[in-house]
Amino acid sequence: MNVNQAEGLLSSIPHENIIMPNAELPINFIEHQTNSTGPFCISHWHNELEIVYVKQGTVCLHNRTGSIEAFPGDILFINSNEPHGYSITEAPIVLYCTTISPTLLQGRYLTSYDSQFIPSSYPLTIFENYIHDDPAIVNHFLNLWEEGKQQERGYEYAIKSNLYGIFAILVRKYTRSTISNRQFVLKNRNIHNINKIMEYIEAHYQEDISIDELADLLNINKFYFCRLFKEITGFTPVKYINNFRVHQAIALIKQHPELSITDIATQVGYNDSNYFARVFKEVTNKSPSAFKKDWLSSQNVH
Repeated sequence: MNVNQAEGLLSSIPHENIIMPNAELPINFIEHQTNSTGPFCISHWHNELEIVYVKQGTVCLHNRTGSIEAFPGDILFINSNEPHGYSITEAPIVLYCTTISPTLLQGRYLTSYDSQFIPSSYPLTIFENYIHDDPAIVNHFLNLWEEGKQQERGYEYAIKSNLYGIFAILVRKYTRSTISNRQFVLKNRNIHNINKIMEYIEAHYQEDISIDELADLLNINKFYFCRLFKEITGFTPVKYINNFRVHQAIALIKQHPELSITDIATQVGYNDSNYFARVFKEVTNKSPSAFKKDWLSSQNVH
């Protein structure tokens, strides 16, 4: 479980398949750093739980219930299978991100108290996403983080000890709701169907994509499709497509600064560069040319 540093995140696929470095202790530690504001990670979901500690800067969590701004010392908690994304509102940013397989909370045999964290078990506990001014949880998390970095003898027990300390507090203070197994199965089925649509968008974003076309993939009418898509992702299909294309455009700007804005617009599926510029600004609060200028300046490229 080495702590990896990264300058921002690549655009995430709709379902993130997290590979744990140690299958016997399925927890992963990643430190994220970036010096620029704006989109950081598009909406995605994974089976693992996620805990993010804001060390420096300000980050905004986006999920289907809205947006939550977190400041230094705050913690963000992502439930299993919960769609979420991030943007940076104040940089530089330093985030300590830990992803945890729910199986780490399970012993050899499933018990009634730890089953609430395991997907497909009944009931499933949903925790609050935002934790502010809670020194006990922060202390447990920073101890867990340091144990993951140092990996001294017996660190596995220390990680589990601090992790259970965190969940004891979550259960007592931050339980949002529980859902039945039937509701969870239905939710998972809907997530699976919408994930197929997201994968299709990812593969065809450079082409014209209609709502009718996407609804036909699931064999449902477009009005129900639009409602279902927003329920699962927090975005309308059009907004999701635009967000995805803009993130691809951002990657192109960073990787190929020699390309013109018109070329970039064409490569991410927009025939009208003016419309592309409007969409880009809606997503990033900057025009493509301003974003490119700021990016080049931050890289000391003249």
